[in-house]
Amino acid sequence: MSTEVSPNKPALYGRIILQIGLFILSFYFLYIIIHPVGKHYFHEQRVRDRLFGTVFLIMTVAFFVKLYFMPFWVIIDDELKTLEIKYLMLKPKVVGLMDMDYYCSTTIKSRSQSYFGIYLHLSDGSRILFSDLNFDNYIPIEMFLSKLRVKKKDDE
Repeated sequence: MSTEVSPNKPALYGRIILQIGLFILSFYFLYIIIHPVGKHYFHEQRVRDRLFGTVFLIMTVAFFVKLYFMPFWVIIDDELKTLEIKYLMLKPKVVGLMDMDYYCSTTIKSRSQSYFGIYLHLSDGSRILFSDLNFDNYIPIEMFLSKLRVKKKDDE
């Protein structure tokens, strides 16, 4: 029997829209830096445009990397004892029972909210975050891990 854990749709769509907006603003400031307009283009304005362009470019790259590596869908297969983790742009990753080392609870804090979740530590040293931030409900994943008797360590 397979169980599918779907993404937190408002967060997913918000991240995609934010990425598109930052991409557009980065190219706008890049265009302004390359092609300054107006007769009264002062040195302070040029420095300010370069600063804004650099900040928006860094934000675009940072949010893109975060969006690229964050899982958004999980298919739990009880018969095969696997988790198929699907990303927005990466290839799906199948994690079997032998690949799972342990998991632990965590809290992710943003400016306005705290999100609860779990980190699944794999035997190759990597870890995968399942939380309220990127999933609608991550509890089926935690129940699956406890049913398989994967070790649970202290909170991170």
